[in-house]
Amino acid sequence: FDGVFGGSARAKDLVTAMLAHDEKDRLDIAECLRHPWLDCPTTVQPLSENALRALARGSKKSKTKKRFLLEAAVRIPPHEVEHINSVFKALDTDGNGVLSIVEMSSGLEKLGMEIPAAEATAKQLDLDGNGEIEYTEFLAGLASHCAVQFKHALWTIFCKYDTDHSGHINAQQLMTLMQQGHLNEARLLKNEAAAHRLLSCMDTDGDHLISFDELCCYLLPECM
Repeated sequence: FDGVFGGSARAKDLVTAMLAHDEKDRLDIAECLRHPWLDCPTTVQPLSENALRALARGSKKSKTKKRFLLEAAVRIPPHEVEHINSVFKALDTDGNGVLSIVEMSSGLEKLGMEIPAAEATAKQLDLDGNGEIEYTEFLAGLASHCAVQFKHALWTIFCKYDTDHSGHINAQQLMTLMQQGHLNEARLLKNEAAAHRLLSCMDTDGDHLISFDELCCYLLPECM
């Protein structure tokens, strides 16, 4: 049951008891409903001061960086960032699974952010401009607060496009990467020259290639 219900031990215990081969060991409906896993209330934890700063910092990143982090965010299993999930649910006051600009800004105000800054941050987190902040957009805004998980996700992306297994990404591979998923939706690269310009922003050692460390340093400099 690893990976089921976020790997919860209580969830595993409940499912095991429900599937017991011997009927006398199997839980009936009433016993299932009394099980600690179903009876345990979800604790909503507040956004910490560090996370609040990370959110404000993340909202100010360039469009390219935000899109890279959004591409990484979709690859992070929710059970790895349970605290963030709890905060998102608390901010989602109407329970529709997304945050409106009003919900987001109101939540930030309650956490101590000034009204103008809260409204600006909320709008900047809405990457696709549809007036709503999806879970992955919210998570992407907190990348520096979940650096370990984001680095793992970025490593997966890096390895996928390091097609020759050289440990580096060249301009052509970068262009291929930028033409996929959320990166392609933003139409960030219009030609190969743009890919070379972006590569030069990431390439700190001047070898005209991007290493994984350089990618992380570009996207999450505050965590390096």
